[in-house]
Amino acid sequence: MKGLFITFEGLDGCGKTTQAHLLKEFLKNKDYTIYLTREPGGTEVGERVREILLDPNYTLNPWSEVFLYLVSRVENSQNIKEKIQNGIFVICERYADSTIAYQGYGRELPIDMLENFNKIATLGLVPDITFLIDVAPEVSLRRKKEFDRIERESLEFYYKVRKGYLTLAEENKERFIIISGDAPKKEIFEKVAFFVEKKIKEVKREV
Repeated sequence: MKGLFITFEGLDGCGKTTQAHLLKEFLKNKDYTIYLTREPGGTEVGERVREILLDPNYTLNPWSEVFLYLVSRVENSQNIKEKIQNGIFVICERYADSTIAYQGYGRELPIDMLENFNKIATLGLVPDITFLIDVAPEVSLRRKKEFDRIERESLEFYYKVRKGYLTLAEENKERFIIISGDAPKKEIFEKVAFFVEKKIKEVKREV
């Protein structure tokens, strides 16, 4: 059995990191080998790119922002692909959908162009499951104590990003699972675990 590729998406402060770590421990306890990564980041190059992207002291042209994310994604995707081929389960906080939501809907850059860039940067890799932890923009910003460059955007920007995520989920129902981020983290994780175990059973039947 090849490894699964599981991603978590959503607005900042929605609980992605918490759920990703809970899932890592859950699967480890079931004797799966787990690799947890993130975007931007995940590799030495990606982490350096992350520092630039999130540094509030920088002002970036929207296209510069896109290309920096893509640099990180290419490096991370190669790493992820190798892990999956070796039977490792990969959990990633954010992936290609973030570019469509943030730079496509949020920055209003051409989505068809971003989708083409993503196809190149992901090396054709598509998650098996994407969990969208959905919260209102007001909730997202209220949960943050420190704000990086992206998180300092306006409420209007975050409304556009959320719309982007919900649109992506509607267009990719076979992959996306929407879970309300307003629920207690234990309740959210019970749903995450249910759908991951369901996917594992489906994949095993196909092998």
